[in-house]
Amino acid sequence: MPTKLSPLMARFRWLPVLGALPLMMALGAGAESRNQIGLVIVGGLIALERYGRRNAVTEFSSESPRLTPRTPFTGLRGWLAFTACALPALLGFVVPLLFIVFSIIARGGRFFIVAIVLNRYGAWIREVIEKRLGLWVAILAGGLVLGFIVAFRLF
Repeated sequence: MPTKLSPLMARFRWLPVLGALPLMMALGAGAESRNQIGLVIVGGLIALERYGRRNAVTEFSSESPRLTPRTPFTGLRGWLAFTACALPALLGFVVPLLFIVFSIIARGGRFFIVAIVLNRYGAWIREVIEKRLGLWVAILAGGLVLGFIVAFRLF
């Protein structure tokens, strides 16, 4: 059964089509452009929906088509609802951001640790390596060959 649109909704029903404009202006067919298009379309639809329901104090129930009053979430139910809504944002944005920040800190710290060790023991390490370079290369090559033999035997 078709529903009758309000005059405002009928007037702006073409608005989601504007989300296709970035697709026409995009230079590449990569995932970045598709994500931006999706964000524009979804953002426009959400804005239109919120504008259309700006004065509504009731919402539709999935069990019955009649209007039902809103259910306020307070206490533990409110915190559980907030957590359920915030979890995707946390896992999608905050966790990768923390990973990037901690990676930068760890790699920078590793660089400074290596610099300090080479500054303090560099001359001694260079003498040991130059004196026994043949032995070090032989040990490395033997370990590599032994690793290949073990890998081929196991698989």
